[in-house]
This record gives sequence, structure tokens and C-alpha cells, in this order.
Amino acid sequence: MHRSLTTATFAAAAIVLSVAPGCSSDNESNAGADPETTIVAGARAGAGAPVIEGAFNESPKITIGSADLAVGTKGVVIEGQGAVVSEGDQVVAQMGAYTLEDTTALGESWADRVPLLFELGTDEVAADIAAALTGVNAGSRVWAVVPASDAGGDAGGNVLVVVDILSAYAPTASVEGTEIASPTGYPVVTAEPGAKPAVAAATAPAPTVDQRFGLIVGTGTQVWDERIMVLQYVMTEWATGTEVDSTWKSVGGPMFAPWGAGKLPARVDAQLRGVTAGSRVMVVIPPAADGSDPWPTGLGLDKTKTYVVTVDVIDVVELGAA
Repeated sequence: MHRSLTTATFAAAAIVLSVAPGCSSDNESNAGADPETTIVAGARAGAGAPVIEGAFNESPKITIGSADLAVGTKGVVIEGQGAVVSEGDQVVAQMGAYTLEDTTALGESWADRVPLLFELGTDEVAADIAAALTGVNAGSRVWAVVPASDAGGDAGGNVLVVVDILSAYAPTASVEGTEIASPTGYPVVTAEPGAKPAVAAATAPAPTVDQRFGLIVGTGTQVWDERIMVLQYVMTEWATGTEVDSTWKSVGGPMFAPWGAGKLPARVDAQLRGVTAGSRVMVVIPPAADGSDPWPTGLGLDKTKTYVVTVDVIDVVELGAA
């Protein structure tokens, strides 16, 4: 299962959320809960900074103090209480871009409440925007002046970008909680917080139908239609315990996978429906009864073998949720 990220891009007149094909616990996410709402406009930018008003995760009201703000000028108007956002984190955010002359909105994601998803420090988000987010606490509202091209505009000049950092997840994100033992003869899973789980070989005969077992039961939002999973996984062979794929190795951190969108193999995806955020589950996929191959081309998997996918559902993002 390979990485599947939802790429946040600005079109000339609107923000476009495009889903690219491919593949929490509160302990490990940098989610920003209960952000401060005191407006401290320009606190980190000095005179001439824009005044940005309004509640976190709502479209802002902007008053431009100066249209001559230089690229790289930035500030924080709402201080979040989450952990510090760092390069390599997977970020969930709402974002808007505005002209410096009259604050005309070039695009906003707050309108349909669909969050933008991107990895900080990659080409999924422009470097000037990434620089404004790095080192800021999740749950913060951040602004920055960037070239119009960074926001997807065709014209020259600079624009003001406002970002509400809803949550962020470090490359080492995992779930924690009371562990439940695997059924007798099934692979034993051991893990330390923030580390890739170790999955042993099974000692019992492989099942003949798809199965799912809860190893840690979370209490967060359920995986369902119109929701995006933030997850880590390790995939191993049933009989040998040999690792064949993992986000820890091939991705380097959590991935975004909209449920039911084909970003995970269909039989694995189906077994994750209803799982709650903060859970670790073991999904067992035996060979198909009809001899068909359930795995995507290119993974190099043997359709005659049984595979175990150990999944940490770190968080579940609700599309359209406030």
C-alpha cells in the first residue's frame, strides 16, 4: 500500500481540493484543541501588519494595514495550544488567499468546510507558506505575504494568505492505549509509543475469510463515508511475519486515506469501516476464494498468500465538519 495524500492547491479563482491516487490518538497528534481566540494582529510583524478578525475555523475579516508588505512578512493572530508544527508533519488546515490592495478573496476553503491536507516541507505546499507554519502551534491562525504564484494565481505581485492549522501529525505518530492480545495462534503485535509495531509470524492456520481484530480501542470519530483516515500501517506475511510494506518505511510517516475512495486495497478499506480514531486493528486478508488478485499491481504480493495489515488509525477527519 503506497502513499495517498490529498494535495491542497490554489486555482486562480478558487481553492481546489484534489485527491491524488495512492495509499489519533491525542497522545501523538499535534491537534490544536481549544485555541485561544484573543486577536493579537501583527504581534510578530510590526507596524503595517494586516488586522485579521474572526473566530478560528471561520472565514476571516481582513483589513490591510499596508499594501507594501514584503514577501516573508508573517504573523500569528490566534495562538493555538497544540504541539509545535514541524517539517515532515502531515497538516490539516483551512486556508484563504487575498489581494493586498482590497482584500478580494482569490480562494477560500472555509466556504464548503472541506479541509486541505498536505505534508509540510514538500512541494504539496509552497515554501513561503510552509515557512509561516513551521514552529507554530497547531490550533493557531497564521498569516503570511507570499508571491501570487504560491497561491495558484496567474498574475504577478503578492497576496496575503491566512491559514487555520486544524491539526498536524508527526512522522512518528502512533496510537496508545490499553492493549488487547491477538487471538491464540494469530500474530503477536508489540510496539512502543512512536515506534513501528513489530508483528510476529502466526502459529495457527490462516483463516479463509477476511477478519479484523481490535488491538487498541480508541474513542474518537468513526471511519465512515466522507471521512479521511490519518493512519500508519505495517503489512506482513501471515506465515513468516516478513514485512512487505509499511508507512514507517516507504512513506516516513502517517498518510491520508479517504475511506472508500480506492486509496487502500478494497478488502483492507472495507475492514476499516466503523473503526474509531485512536484504535489499532489487525486486518487479515487471505487469498480470494475465486483466485483473483486483491492487491494493486506493483506491490509484488503473492495472491496465494495470507497477509496481515496492522493499522493505527491516528485520526479521522470529517469533511464538512467545523
